[in-house]
Amino acid sequence: MLVFAALVVALALVGSNSLIEWLEARALLETSDPADRVQHVDRVQHVGERLFERGSDDRWYTTPYAEESLVRQSFPVDKGKAFRVFVVGGSFAMGSPYLLQGFPRLAGGAPWFLEHGLRAADPGRGIEVINAAAGAQNSSRVRAIVDQVVRLDPDLLVVATCNNEGELRPTEMRRWLNQQGGYRLLKRWLLPQAKGSYFTPQHPNLDRLRRDYRANLRAILAAAAERGVPVALATVPVNLRYRGWEAGHLIGGKGPAVGLPVVPARDPLPIPAGFEGQPVCVTGTLLFEAEAFAEALPLLRACMAAGGRLDGGFDGQLPAYAAIAEYELGIADDVTRVSLEASLGTCLADGIDLFYEGRYGEAIAAFERCDDPAEALRWHGFSLLA
Repeated sequence: MLVFAALVVALALVGSNSLIEWLEARALLETSDPADRVQHVDRVQHVGERLFERGSDDRWYTTPYAEESLVRQSFPVDKGKAFRVFVVGGSFAMGSPYLLQGFPRLAGGAPWFLEHGLRAADPGRGIEVINAAAGAQNSSRVRAIVDQVVRLDPDLLVVATCNNEGELRPTEMRRWLNQQGGYRLLKRWLLPQAKGSYFTPQHPNLDRLRRDYRANLRAILAAAAERGVPVALATVPVNLRYRGWEAGHLIGGKGPAVGLPVVPARDPLPIPAGFEGQPVCVTGTLLFEAEAFAEALPLLRACMAAGGRLDGGFDGQLPAYAAIAEYELGIADDVTRVSLEASLGTCLADGIDLFYEGRYGEAIAAFERCDDPAEALRWHGFSLLA
């Protein structure tokens, strides 16, 4: 009777779990809580369902489950003679558009640049770069994604993961449970919602985290090797020419408020087409970050003269923006240097002065002595690039 009872219970659980997953596959039931998608550790460690499904037109499509984290896209089942690349990893691998569905081929992300670089290198060959990266996930989840995408006939796997490590690798039982729709549904109903960060919590045992990370990378390499797929392991990409600070995102509505003074009408300013009606502080900042220094400089000067400031820790950056614009335009003088020193400090100002004199080796040595590591490393990069 015990064996019979155990068999009946097992069949009932398997049957109900299969029914739940069948309903979810047809969008008739949602097993994971929407609030859980970016707050619970399971969402950054596990892949609970299939990421790609085959359509009636012989193309692979991202599943509704995949589109909770991956960019929506499709590609042919039979790639023919095309060269197929999968990019997997975290948000820096996902790139732009970040969590924006339906537009996987907009410019700006690492997969986009990779695709266009490959096409330029081999114009006569079809190139397919599939973005299978997602924000906030760690290498355990990347490893689970690789287990699926290596079955989709890739010629190359680009793995860029390392910035979300923080939770120990889940056990096999926990991984298996999260693949069961019934477990996910019960967890949604019974467990209180986590109120944590978007990012993976940080575990205190860093040595074990390191071992888990290395083990995940080795498992990714082994899964790819079984199918004869080459792997490119990448670090976080850095654009050395990026001007930094990101003041522009504050005036785009994503950050704290911005002080936007009104410039008197008696002091007309040249406003480029497309910026009509925008406050001068907004226009000057955006033009500077676009490296349109000649257009930006008079607007930045007018903004400062009218008392403009950027809130949220960006107070001293407008003078620095204006000073660097003057260096770029070749009109820097002693006043420029004083303004830059007041904004960024003597050490950085010394290095930047040397940089614009073309004395790059001396500039590198100067930046290595500075106490502001972010700005010093950035200008160190500019110097190496130059």
